[in-house]
Amino acid sequence: MKRNTIILLMSLLLPVMVHAKVLIFTYAYNRPDFVEIQHKTFQKFLEDEYEFVVFNDAVDSTISHKIRTVCAHYNLRCIDIPQAIHDQPYLPREPGQSYYDPSVRNANVVQYSLNTLGFAHDDIVMIIDSDMFLVKKFNIKKYMASYDLAGLQNMTRDVGYLWIGLAFLNMATMPNKTTINFNCGIVGGVRLDSGGHTHDYLVSNPQARVHYF
Repeated sequence: MKRNTIILLMSLLLPVMVHAKVLIFTYAYNRPDFVEIQHKTFQKFLEDEYEFVVFNDAVDSTISHKIRTVCAHYNLRCIDIPQAIHDQPYLPREPGQSYYDPSVRNANVVQYSLNTLGFAHDDIVMIIDSDMFLVKKFNIKKYMASYDLAGLQNMTRDVGYLWIGLAFLNMATMPNKTTINFNCGIVGGVRLDSGGHTHDYLVSNPQARVHYF
């Protein structure tokens, strides 16, 4: 009886293996129908266990409501973006330039999603534009098996950085993950659009296993 009790206690104390889901982030602004299309193509083609999270960045209240309605219909997590984040001076302005520049706005919401949810995740986070859709079978974890970070490299005057439209970040293995910054700005005297400050991360973390599309 004592032996069985000891075995039971040992089994309860053993670490539980948890297979975390891939988190997919998209950013809905003016096309609620795209949320439905992305959801259905992920269901059809994605081979991973995942959670699809929609960040609602609509300015128009009617469109914002439609985005929330689509998400509720398909039981998707929908997070409203506080519009105040777009008033923050992430990018030095030219005369007459608004912070509502599309590139700046895009960078705002991506960084917000990482700061509030992505960095705390213990597995892969996928960032994808709202108008991109899977068209064939794909396994994110297999694709990322040997990498910490994957994306398309942009180059502006020899300054390389990650395109913001599609990226994979393995939050379980990325070194100094909370220092990656997808915002716009001036790097080395070069004015860069959304994703520009990922250059700083790539230079500061040469040990990161990066795969460029």
